[in-house]
Amino acid sequence: MSRSRNSITAALVVLVMGSLHCTADDKPDPRRATGDPGLNEEQRANLKRYHGLRRLALRLLEQKSFRAAQDKVSRALLLAGQIHGRNHPLQAQTIALRGRLYAAMGRHDLATDSFRAELQIWRRALYPGDNVVVADCLHRLGVSQLLAGNHQDALQTLVKAVAMKRATLDDGPKRLGKQYRDPSKPPREPALAASLHALAQVHWKLKDHDKAVALFREAIALRRKHLPSAHADLVQSLAALAVCYEALGRYNLAARLHSDIVAKLRSRGKDTAARLPPALKRLADMSLRTGKLDRADKQYTEAYTLAAAAAAAGSMPNAVAFLAELDSRRAILYARTKRTALAESLLRKSLAVFLKNVKANADPVVRCLIQLAKLQREQQQLNLATKTIRRALNVVRKHQGHRTYAYARALAELGEVYAAQKAHEQSARIMGRAFEIVHKLYGIKNPRTRRLRARLVELYTALGWKDKLQELPK
Repeated sequence: MSRSRNSITAALVVLVMGSLHCTADDKPDPRRATGDPGLNEEQRANLKRYHGLRRLALRLLEQKSFRAAQDKVSRALLLAGQIHGRNHPLQAQTIALRGRLYAAMGRHDLATDSFRAELQIWRRALYPGDNVVVADCLHRLGVSQLLAGNHQDALQTLVKAVAMKRATLDDGPKRLGKQYRDPSKPPREPALAASLHALAQVHWKLKDHDKAVALFREAIALRRKHLPSAHADLVQSLAALAVCYEALGRYNLAARLHSDIVAKLRSRGKDTAARLPPALKRLADMSLRTGKLDRADKQYTEAYTLAAAAAAAGSMPNAVAFLAELDSRRAILYARTKRTALAESLLRKSLAVFLKNVKANADPVVRCLIQLAKLQREQQQLNLATKTIRRALNVVRKHQGHRTYAYARALAELGEVYAAQKAHEQSARIMGRAFEIVHKLYGIKNPRTRRLRARLVELYTALGWKDKLQELPK
């Protein structure tokens, strides 16, 4: 379920917190639009400079020039305060831009602070009750809390966002603060779908799997109603639902969705050239998981060829990491088809890329090390396999934690190495720890849990541990 998952100056944090307070003279006045003719000459000049800074900050954010963008946003915030006061909607819009900047930098804690400050300003500025601006603020705040790992907070925030967006869906005029919505504007259902998708992710993280699947399906239905068949948002929801089905062991449904995504992207030709390789990779992963090795080989090869072409054209971000990920998946395929030398070569090639930033690439690093240890174990290089798998465990402990599937997988492989060394009791204990983690994560019905349980039964039976066998969940 996880395959997939910073330096900011203190001055900006002070600005965020300062925007949460207002004096009587500072109270926001929504009637004073940014082009208010009541502005004096100095305020109009500042407003012109403000818009120039905002446009430049957005351009720099697109170019990932974060430090330069940070400077422009800081200056824009100061100007917004000079024009309309620190708690005007203009300030809220600028704080939201700063939240986007923090999110792009991976500082989701500071992004959360910014979106919370933005929400406070809009709540003061707008008519109380349901309105689309506050609903969108809640959505941004909830997504930021989700990315920061604050799942319970994200759940509460996104439930409010979804409820408010549902309340503002009907066709009649809806109050936006003290103004009525323009009925000619686009429908709000795609915005509701975005919040449903985010809420589904939260429920998945909280292991409420049935609720997550239901919400993903509702988001997909709304996005299909309003978006083109190959739109990135629709494909995102379809892929998320497919991952859910895969993790729940519903492989046929997952494969059908991945195939559907690939077909949609193929139909758009060059428009989706950079998005087709990842979709093909997910489909190939599904083929590999279900034992359709020849099909997986063709799909991985096509994905690699298309990704290399997109990388050469400069149209695919993070192409190097993606190609390394493809190499690691092809290595697993080659290991299963007994092309051991080629598999090991691809694993080491992938590791060379991922190890440049272990923190960002912890999951693929661990997967490569586990697979490399497995190859070494199968070739009876047991001392080398022990060193490799312990290296994987160290990466998991440092970057992912003891309660993750990655940790369970690494423990299980260490157990297999001990079994190959005839240390069966130690192997059984290690495997038992891995089983406890997987059982807690996925439940007894999940295929991952069932496979590990079957291996434990073999070990416990061989050791004559009847009490342990009886204690195993059924």
